[in-house]
Amino acid sequence: MSDSHHLSILPQRPLLEGKNSFVQLVFLVLFVLLGTIVFSSAGLLVSYLIWGANVAEHPTADYYRLLQAFNAVGTFLIPALLLSYALYHRWFTYSQADCAVNDARKYLYVSLLSIFLIPVVGLVATLNGMIHLPDFLGGLSAWMAEVEAESNSILETIIGEKGARALLLNILICAVFPAVCEEFFFRGTLQPFFRNWFRNKHAAVWVTAFIFSAIHLQFSGFFARLLLGAYLGYLFVWSGSLWLPILAHLLHNTLSIVFPNVIAYFDLPISENASLLQQLPLALMCIIISVGLILMLYRRRI
Repeated sequence: MSDSHHLSILPQRPLLEGKNSFVQLVFLVLFVLLGTIVFSSAGLLVSYLIWGANVAEHPTADYYRLLQAFNAVGTFLIPALLLSYALYHRWFTYSQADCAVNDARKYLYVSLLSIFLIPVVGLVATLNGMIHLPDFLGGLSAWMAEVEAESNSILETIIGEKGARALLLNILICAVFPAVCEEFFFRGTLQPFFRNWFRNKHAAVWVTAFIFSAIHLQFSGFFARLLLGAYLGYLFVWSGSLWLPILAHLLHNTLSIVFPNVIAYFDLPISENASLLQQLPLALMCIIISVGLILMLYRRRI
C-alpha cells in the first residue's frame, strides 16, 4: 500500500485548529453571512411553495413564523455548529452543549428564577423607556424606532392569532427556536470566544450580553435584554453547560407568551402597561427572591 493511500485515510486536522482569534472571528462572520443568506432564501422558497408568490404582499402569522424559524437556524445555530466543527471536528464541544448538568436542583432554581425575574425585567424595561437618546443621535433614534415599530408589527401579527394551535406554534417559534439557536450562538460561541480573547470571564459575559441586546436594534428594551443576557451568561459560567441558559431562555420566552393569555382568559386585573409605582412592590419582592435563588445557584456552581 502506497504512502499516499496511508495519508488519505488519516483524519484531517480541524480547519481552525491552532488558528488565532482573529482568524476564528473572520470564519465565524463568514459562517453567519453564509447561514443567513442560505436559510433566508430557503425560507422564502418554502413559503412560496406553500402559499404562492403573493404571500409577501399579504403576510400571515404562519408566514412570519416560518421565516423566523429559518432565520434563527441559519443566522445563529448553523454558524455556532460550524465553528465548533472547524475547531474540534465535533459539533457541540465549543459550546459545551455536550456537557450535562448533573444536579437536578439547578434546573429547579432556574425554573423558579424564570418566574420571579419576569416582574424584574418588566421594571427595568419601564425604566429603560424613560431614557431617551441625546439629540445628536436623533437620526439613529428615529431609525431604531422605525425598526422597532416594524418588529412589533410582525410580533403582533404572530401573537395576535388566538387559539390553542396558535399558542403552541408561538411557543415553538418565539420560545423554543430562539432559546436553542440564540444560546448556541451567544453563550455557546461568542462568550467562549471573548473569554479566550479577553482572558476574563466577566468581560466575556457582559460584552456578549451587550451584543445580544444591541442586535435587536430596540433601545426601549436594551437594558432589560442586557440584564437578561448577563444572567444567561453567568448561568453558562457557573454550570459549565449550555443547557441551563437554554432552559432559562426558553422559560422566560414561554412565560412572556403564556402570561398575557392567562391574564386575558381569566380577566385578571393586571395591566401590561402598569406604571412604575404600580410595578415596584411586586418587582422588589421578586428581586429579593431572585437574589436568594441566584446565591443558591452560585453555591452549587461546582
